Order: sequence, then C-alpha cells, then structure tokens
Amino acid sequence: MFFKPLADTARRVTEAATPTAEQKRTGGYIGRVSRMAMACRFEIAFPWTGSEPAQAAALRALDVIDQVEQELSYYRPGSELSRLNRLAGSNPVVTTPRLFRLLQLAETVYRETAGAYDLTSTPLSDCWGFLQREPRVPSQGSLQDALARVGMHRVQLDDRTGSVSFSDPRVELNTNSIGKGFALDEAAAVMREHSISNALLHGGGSSAVALGSCSDVRGWQVDVQHPSHPDEPLARAFVRDCGFSTSGAEEQGFEAEGKRYGHLIDPRTGYPAEGMLSVSVAAPTAALAEALSTAFFVMGTAAAQAYCANHPEIRALLVPDAGAGQAAEPLIVGFRPDEMEVLT
Repeated sequence: MFFKPLADTARRVTEAATPTAEQKRTGGYIGRVSRMAMACRFEIAFPWTGSEPAQAAALRALDVIDQVEQELSYYRPGSELSRLNRLAGSNPVVTTPRLFRLLQLAETVYRETAGAYDLTSTPLSDCWGFLQREPRVPSQGSLQDALARVGMHRVQLDDRTGSVSFSDPRVELNTNSIGKGFALDEAAAVMREHSISNALLHGGGSSAVALGSCSDVRGWQVDVQHPSHPDEPLARAFVRDCGFSTSGAEEQGFEAEGKRYGHLIDPRTGYPAEGMLSVSVAAPTAALAEALSTAFFVMGTAAAQAYCANHPEIRALLVPDAGAGQAAEPLIVGFRPDEMEVLT
C-alpha cells in the first residue's frame, strides 16, 4: 500500500446508527463498501446520511469493477485481453469499446513519455523474475530477447474499425499498470450516473478517484506513505474531482551483489528504473494518474517536471532517491499549498 485514504477518524457505516443533524450536515460519518478484485481490495467511501442511494450506487459500481477485471485480466484465458494477445499477431481483432479506449490512452502516454510507459513490457518483468516473484538478474542474452518483444509502437490501433493488431506476433499487452485506475474511472462513472457527486473510490491503496470533497472543502484526505518508513506518512494530499495514484518499488525490490533493484522496469533499457523512491500523481482520471505515476518513476525528476510544465492539469509529488543514509526530499510539482503538504 502506497497511500492511506481517509482520515483515521472516519467512522464506518456499520457504526453509524442514526446520524444527528450535525453529522448529516458535516458528513461526520463515512459509509464504506468494499470487494476484492484485481488481487486487491477496492473500497468506495461516501458521506453517510442514513439514506440508501449512495450505498446502492456503490454496490453497482463494484459490479462494474468486476466486469472490467473479467475483460482486462492478463491472467484469465477467457478475458478480452487474453483473446487479443492470442489473435492480434495474426489478424486485426475488433475489441470492446472499453478495452479500445484504454489502449488509446496507453498509446498516448507511451508517445508523450517517449516510451517510458509501455503496456508491452511484461517480457521484461518475466525476464527479471518479478512475475514469478522469484527476482533475479537476467543474462544479457535473455534481456535482449525480451527487449526485442517490447514496444507499444508494435501495436496498431484502427480508430475507424476499433480493431487492434500486432506487427510482431510475440507482442503481449498487460494492463496491470493502468487497470486499477481504469476500473475506478468506470466505477466513478456509475456513481455519477446515480447522481452521487461526493465519494472516494480506491483500489489497493495505490490508485483512487475523488468525487466532490467529503466534509473538507479542500477535498478528500489521502496520506502518502513514506517510501523508506512504511508506517509513517510522508505527505498529505487533499484531492477532489480527479484521479490520484502512487508508484514505488520498495515493496517488490531485491538485492544482488550489493545492488538493489526495484520491480518498475524502464522498458527502453530493460533495466529496473533508478533515481526515484516514489511518485504520486493527480490527473483528470485515475487511469491517467496511474500510468503517469509509473512513467514519472521511470523518467526521473527533470523529465517529470518538464511533462507537468507542458500539462498543467497534471500535478505530482516526486521523491528522488538521495542515496544510502540520506533523507528523502520530496518535490511538489503543480499542487497548491492547500492541496499537498509534506509531513516529515
């Protein structure tokens, strides 16, 4: 988990009983519904006033997250993504509109980040042993073989027909680096369709969508975990009507011959990215925030700042790796003082 959504003082709906008039006015009670999906817990929180519409909408939104997982899962042979991976190397494959929209977004981020974000990089994660959770330093031969199968430029999207084809049959797409955020965006759309304009949806403590502002005019409170001290918050963000995501490599890293390697790999070089401890991004959607938090981790501080300068709708909290024994010095990019504060 990379961030902690909601303040510790928030009360669960099961504790709420009958809210007082003041609690209804201030949103003093928080209702929550949750479900396991995509190998993590998704939760939807909303101000609880004793009425049912928000809870019913949240349960429907969780159903949509299940649907997205069934469609986008790399690990389910019957998913739409798996069908695409099997067939698109031979012939163009018409996909569902939902999957096609996700691939269009991924292609845009790939292009705008000069390849730092790439949905085809799974062979590299496999080469380094991260897929099997048995990390290792690969041989140069296996690394070069994996690199030969990586590159979103090998994926052709036909906007006219909604079809996808691969120029190399060895290409595979994996949406793990954007899927949770995309599912949250789809769930948030359901909440809006049910006229729920105030809620926080998050998946696995790493990606979120904030609707409205809860009881704080600044937004929903999200505490960003310290990358070197997991039990301590590094910063506090207040987010509203946007997506938010944090990426870090400490949880799945390993050491070999005195060097530490993280699981976030630079798809341009084939090696784990270096120079960053964590990156948090706020963007118009959770899918974009999730993709960019990964890309910025790979790109490094200077390139991430340059990207934000050209995209004022994107805000970031960058935590560079200062080296062994050195304190992390967070860099806030684009957030106003009332939107992001460093706690340590």
